[in-house]
Amino acid sequence: MDRDDSSPSDEIRISVVIPAYNAARFITAAVDSMLNQTHPPDEIVVVDDGSIDKTPEILAGYGDRIRVVRQDNAGEGPARNTGTKAAKYDWVYYIDSDDVAIPTALADLTAGLRANPDADIVYGAYMRFYPDGEEKVFKMPHPPVGRNLIAETFSDSFFMVGCALLRRKAVIKAGMFNNYLCASDFYCWGRMAPDCCFAYVDAVIMKYRMHDEQISKRTIKMAYYHYKAQRSLLKLYRRRKIHLPREVKRSEMDDRIRYLAMRMYWRRDGYATCLVFLWALLLYPLDLKLWGYFFVSLIPTPLLKCIDRFREKRAKKCEKNG
Repeated sequence: MDRDDSSPSDEIRISVVIPAYNAARFITAAVDSMLNQTHPPDEIVVVDDGSIDKTPEILAGYGDRIRVVRQDNAGEGPARNTGTKAAKYDWVYYIDSDDVAIPTALADLTAGLRANPDADIVYGAYMRFYPDGEEKVFKMPHPPVGRNLIAETFSDSFFMVGCALLRRKAVIKAGMFNNYLCASDFYCWGRMAPDCCFAYVDAVIMKYRMHDEQISKRTIKMAYYHYKAQRSLLKLYRRRKIHLPREVKRSEMDDRIRYLAMRMYWRRDGYATCLVFLWALLLYPLDLKLWGYFFVSLIPTPLLKCIDRFREKRAKKCEKNG
């Protein structure tokens, strides 16, 4: 990976990039979390991706404490790209407009960078927080570090977009973010993996907000774009003659869709279940169990829920009599 003129032994200059689209509900918390860092960033770039709510007014209230770049609505990935190009400094920290950085986030990441001077990406853990106030920390027992983490990045995003400090030149060289909705970060990490060095810092970096509006809750769309990003990565790896084990491809692509189909079935989401089962059956046309569940999924959801209630009552009755 080509290096910037600066290195971790020099002063670490950080640009924060926040893409925002109709983010009036949460954008204040995201921006304030960056302004209140114990290791302040050198700039905060907010990309207003064509918002039509009060987002522009809220951002204007920050004055020269942030830099706002406005564009027509293009999606989260292109908005991050606009922010990356507008960034002035060598290291970039991305955070979504509905998430919140821990006050020591940049301090922990820069400490990790100083401890791993060859790193192009330093990442940490995250915490989910819910509307009822519940919080859950998510840490990997054995976080991947080093170079050539191709299989690991292909498997899943092993770090969230708001958990990492990235070398700006490395992001640009990899082609930045595609418009794969909730998979744009996954796609970018997969493109960076063959050339970049990953380091881990054992600290919670950001809080990932759980709410009804977030893209990642749209299960089918999320699975579709994740699958599409994986197929694009496979083409890239073939062109570059990078080997990815067959079992990784199968378990992380085809088996994931089969698992999703079963998950949707047990959620009793009728229409969505049918779509995912059809997708799974294209991959596994001889799987009789899948065909059986597919035909059951054609039963109208209200009737299916009535059958569920009947089975529960019957099970309780048998338990009582037994």
